[in-house]
Amino acid sequence: MTANFIAHAHVFNKRFISGIALLLFSILLISLYHRYIQQDEPWFGEQAYWLLKEGQVKLKSMPGMFNWDSHMLIYHKLFVWIGAVIISVFGWSLYLFKTFIFLSFIGTLYFVRRYLLKVENGASLLFWYTILVLITIPELIHRSFMFRPEVLIMFFGFLSFYFTSVGLKSEKTYAIILSGLFAGLAFLTHLNALLFPVVGFLFLLFNKEWKALIYYSIVCFGVCLFYTHELWNEANIETFLYQLKHWPTHQETFGEKVDGGIFMAVWNNILRVLNEHKRYFWDQDVWGISALFLLTLIAQFKYLWNNYKSLTIYTLLLMFFLAVLSSSHGARYLVYLMPFMSIIIGLGVYRVMANVGFKLLKGVYGLLFLAQFIFVGITYNSIFKKNYDHVEEHEKYLSKVEKGARVLGPWEFIYNEIDQYHIFSFKTYEYIEDREQIELTQQQLLEKAALDFKMDYIILNEERKNSKEFPWFKNWEIVPNSYYKEVFRDEKYLILRRQNSSG
Repeated sequence: MTANFIAHAHVFNKRFISGIALLLFSILLISLYHRYIQQDEPWFGEQAYWLLKEGQVKLKSMPGMFNWDSHMLIYHKLFVWIGAVIISVFGWSLYLFKTFIFLSFIGTLYFVRRYLLKVENGASLLFWYTILVLITIPELIHRSFMFRPEVLIMFFGFLSFYFTSVGLKSEKTYAIILSGLFAGLAFLTHLNALLFPVVGFLFLLFNKEWKALIYYSIVCFGVCLFYTHELWNEANIETFLYQLKHWPTHQETFGEKVDGGIFMAVWNNILRVLNEHKRYFWDQDVWGISALFLLTLIAQFKYLWNNYKSLTIYTLLLMFFLAVLSSSHGARYLVYLMPFMSIIIGLGVYRVMANVGFKLLKGVYGLLFLAQFIFVGITYNSIFKKNYDHVEEHEKYLSKVEKGARVLGPWEFIYNEIDQYHIFSFKTYEYIEDREQIELTQQQLLEKAALDFKMDYIILNEERKNSKEFPWFKNWEIVPNSYYKEVFRDEKYLILRRQNSSG
């Protein structure tokens, strides 16, 4: 009677959890339609575009920043190369880039399932618990359809771990070779993904798998070497190191991690580890997953260590080296760990729900999942409000400008108008402020735009109207000046034209 009741409860739980997961996945799919242009997508898209068109990675939209408008040395190599391939095969469209990232996300889900069923011999319900976690992480809801490298690195990184696990369990050399390959590809996609080659090496070293360690190291190192393909002369190396150290950003720079000699480098990294909690609780997009993960890791550490030692050790190594090797405490890099975090949460929840006890833990899990679903609702509400048909909107407003004009405006305009106009980004002026430690007035910006960069038009959207960090055009109030005059305004855009410009 009791066994029969437990069996029925298991079936009910599987149907219930899988039903919720499928419903939420359907909402995710719906949210992809006309998904708004997100953080840094113009940055990567433009690099890929010029690599294909002119054979070198460039950012022509940002004149005056190093020599990026003629040649960039620091870029996310494999990621930009893939972007160029997508353009050459399918054409110029942000949705093609986004779709590639989404396929990487789906690939991660697939290999998480394979890991649970093949390596850990997990039950189907365990998979659904894990998937439910993965598809309810707001950070991933955003980044699973965003042309940035985090999800691709997550995919490569988890594949490296998966094939390491398969290789050690089955003693298959090919799996270890694939593990080294995917760890190297992760690094080739983004320098911050160095943690995967390092963790893979240390994991094999810890397990004293000497033969596997040799195969892994040779393959991984060989792939990583591709990053240096433009650095085989002294001038390029000096430029590369200078730009790496003085990268224009409002976050921590590479130089701040290594300046001051060995002692300060060690001390700075200790401080980074001690402040790593900031990443896990950066904002509401990661609060839920972080709380669930840390609760499971702490409350069920003995169980995880005794039954899933390899997964636990690998995850702990990832946590430590993410703190040490990443360029900032930004939540976006936590994406690398999310498959591992979700599996550990899934294992913990599956164990708790399958046992009669753990009443307090069940209650805490219930409250945290409730909070996570609230965060998911807030996330989708924000996404649906921001979604728009960018192709139609950009064509509509740029049609008010002569073809071939030099336009300072929203960087998103490169989709799909980069062939018709010379599009320039406000990021140039943001970086000028950062580099020179000044705050430009509107008059100074207009002067630079007209005299230094020869902009024919300035197009302002609502972001510029409401920006607090860079309030050059707050409320679209244009100061009297001899450079630009207003030629168009509606509820979404304001267009200025240079006063000595033709047309």
